[in-house]
Amino acid sequence: MYLLFFLLVPASFIYYEAGCRDRDTIANILALFSGLAAGLVMLLLDSIVLSIIPMDSSSFWLKFTVILLSETCIPYIGGIAILFFVLDAPIKQRISNIRPQLFGIASIFLPYMFFSKYNFPDTWAVLLYPMMILSVLFLADFFIGRFLSSHPGSVDNLDFVISLIPIVVAMILSDAAKSLWFFCFPAWTFMILTLLLIGSSFFFRMLKYRK
Repeated sequence: MYLLFFLLVPASFIYYEAGCRDRDTIANILALFSGLAAGLVMLLLDSIVLSIIPMDSSSFWLKFTVILLSETCIPYIGGIAILFFVLDAPIKQRISNIRPQLFGIASIFLPYMFFSKYNFPDTWAVLLYPMMILSVLFLADFFIGRFLSSHPGSVDNLDFVISLIPIVVAMILSDAAKSLWFFCFPAWTFMILTLLLIGSSFFFRMLKYRK
């Protein structure tokens, strides 16, 4: 059963790609592989950082900061930033590539994080945790896609940064849910955040299909 965690994100990417018939499939696949490469590099960096920073702490805010750094800033924000500035492509193509690149990074980090930190016989950890991560990916697809469709010409840097705010907020909320779960807060506290992300992703996905 746990083998499914290695296939979950790639299977979700196939579903994502099936709904992208108007996009360049080859470019998306290449972006996915660049995300996989970035994920491996960020995995090495994450292991180095976590060997320096203490993971076990009784402080909620310290744990939240470590999770934010290890599970959001290093892999996703750091990995995407490196790919964005290193790969040579038109600006709109680089923005579009962020979506499959996130799937590539998550293909590495979701199973790594699950087996190293969340491998517990717990409904939230086994079922809702991966659904929450996938929800963030599909939220990123929606908001980046909306930005691109609303800017058919040149791209304004400030507008682009603003368009990323909902994605960053979703990632921070997911890290807050992980921290609440880790400290065994009442289930409703982290379930509210988890279901909020899953529900938001489902809502925006349906909104996208209705267009």
